[in-house]
Amino acid sequence: MESGDKMVNSIVCVYYETGKYNNADELIDSLLECSNENICYLISGLEQKEIVTYSIPQYSSFVDGTTNMIKYLRMAGDFGPSFLEVGQHYIDSGSDERAYVKYGENHAKLAEILGVVEIRQESRKRVYLNELGKSLEKRSEAEQEDCFVKLSGRVPIVQYAIKHGTPDAKALEEVMRMYLSKSTAERRRRNTWDMVVKLREG
Repeated sequence: MESGDKMVNSIVCVYYETGKYNNADELIDSLLECSNENICYLISGLEQKEIVTYSIPQYSSFVDGTTNMIKYLRMAGDFGPSFLEVGQHYIDSGSDERAYVKYGENHAKLAEILGVVEIRQESRKRVYLNELGKSLEKRSEAEQEDCFVKLSGRVPIVQYAIKHGTPDAKALEEVMRMYLSKSTAERRRRNTWDMVVKLREG
């Protein structure tokens, strides 16, 4: 995909359009070669992915759903922790079980939306690294952070903000209210907007 001085590797184009890749390391290398500006250019030309409630991120810490998540899963042997176990890894002891489950679920879902884990329904829902997550975990933390910002561009609500030039968090909240209650949109607004800003201005 090319226009003027903007060019995006075909591997990245295919991944953003379909979510598919043949080689995780090649995809990571291609993402690292692309500038944020070119990723935004790519997004502007893509068909808008459907926005649904599940795909609007809800999290407390971006790193807990990204770099920390893939490190935890790898170091734990990728045994498939439950949401409860993920939450217990992150939150100090003394919280109730619901708090652990909710924290684990929110951050596992963020990692899933960004394309680095798979959530499987077994006796309970469990979280596993996929091939992209395994390959990305082997890279430097700086490379991981760079890739996660660019992978945010596959999140439908982030795509919408990039494609439509959404000016600020309040305007994004108005869009989110079409899919979420007012209070939920307000809670998710800041962190979702942070993803847009990092991609747009990084």
